[in-house]
Parts: sequence; structure tokens; C-alpha cells
Amino acid sequence: MNFEQLFSKYSSYIYNYALKLSCDPSVAEDISQETFLKAWKNKDQLKNEEAIKCWLRKICLNTFLMK
Repeated sequence: MNFEQLFSKYSSYIYNYALKLSCDPSVAEDISQETFLKAWKNKDQLKNEEAIKCWLRKICLNTFLMK
């Protein structure tokens, strides 16, 4: 899966999750962008591609908590 496919498939899901966490659209946008950048940089750490949605959600949560 390339970055465009990853982003197009999961971007709305991750953005909505980030919005639910932050209650602020601009913060949610920043968090979701950071989530995808971190995921792409660390894509080799993902052992099971079937768990990608859960993995992205965890990265999103951790990104939110670090803010």
C-alpha cells in the first residue's frame, strides 16, 4: 500500500477520531496529519497489515496525548 492509498482509505476515519478527542477541527487536522506522517515513517514496524486501522488509531491517540 502506498501513501496515497493509505491516506485516502483512512483519512476521514482518523480525522473524525482526532476531532472526537480534541473537539477542535484545526487541532484534529494537525493530529491527523501527524498521525499519517508518523505511520508512514514507521511503516516497517507494522507486522500485520490487517491491523493497520487499529495501529493508526493508536498513533493518533498517542499524538493527541503528546500535544
